Parts: sequence; C-alpha cells; structure tokens
Amino acid sequence: IERMARFFPEGAAPAGQLSASLEGSLGGSSPQAHGNLEVAHLSLWGLSVGTLRSDVLIDETVHLRGIRANLLGGEATGTADVNFAKDRFQAEADLRIDGVDVAQILEHANWTGPPLSGTIHYSGKHRIDSGGLDSLRGSGVLDAVGHYRSPHGEDLPLEVTSALLTEGSTLRMTNGSLRAGSTRAGVS
Repeated sequence: IERMARFFPEGAAPAGQLSASLEGSLGGSSPQAHGNLEVAHLSLWGLSVGTLRSDVLIDETVHLRGIRANLLGGEATGTADVNFAKDRFQAEADLRIDGVDVAQILEHANWTGPPLSGTIHYSGKHRIDSGGLDSLRGSGVLDAVGHYRSPHGEDLPLEVTSALLTEGSTLRMTNGSLRAGSTRAGVS
C-alpha cells in the first residue's frame, strides 16, 4: 500500500499489504468490478490499524461497504466512497467506532494528565481530499465512559457525550455533557 502514498493526505505514511479479489472489468471507459479487499498490517499516521477488510464495488468510484478494522482495542466499521482523478482523490466515509481504549488514545496524544481508563464510541460522517489534513471535514457524536484517578488516588466515574465537528486538525465539541465524579458540566 506504500506505493499508493500519493493518493493519501500528506503525512499519512500508509503502510500495509493490500490484497484484493475482484471480478469484472477495470479497463475501458466504464469500469465495473466487485469483490473484496484486505489490508494486513495497515498503518496510517503512525497508528496501527491491524487488518482492514471490506467488500468493494468499482465503477467511476471505489465503493467500500462493510468495512471492518481493529483500532486501539476497539472496532471501526462503516462505508466509504473514493474518487480518483489523475494524482488527486476525494473520499467520503460514514463510520462507527466502538470500544476504543481511552488509555491507548491518550498515549498517542502524549497525555500528561491523570490516568484515565474506559472506552470511546463514535458515529459520524467525514470527507477528505488530496489537500491533506487541512481538507478534513465532518461531524458526529462522541460518547466516552470510564474512570479517572483523583488526586487522592480514587477511581471516579467519567462520562463525556458531545457532538464533534472536525475541520482540518481542529476538533470542536458542542452540545455535550461531562460528568467527572460528582461534578457535572455542559459543553456548548
């Protein structure tokens, strides 16, 4: 998959082994093919995804259906449509992430706060193109449930629910709620 790096956003550094089983015709002015694909040892932006599997339909667009991948202790599922034109691409995805390990996310983010444990769940729609991370746009709903370690060493409940808006590398949380121990707060 490294050979396809030019179709990914700058910095994505894709790695892995792509295999596909397709039936149909990819030549001519109207390609038509279907089958399945698997990317073993997939890595994007230095994040190991493991194995990604999907059904695929190819016409003027690559349609991925039934996407499944392991991600940070959880699972990502969804659909995507990818359009390629010369050295450019545009992709739209409808995705769901369930059971992602909070501690693993925070490790990748170089978190220096108190220890957190729990899981993150997310459902949203996003688009990105050859413009890279700056072109990323989307929205969804984030839900995280777990525990945090208080300054006194107690494990206290932590719950976060919020709408999440993505614009480039900026994430905005809106219309949400936070419960940390006995403290409750709103995000607007």
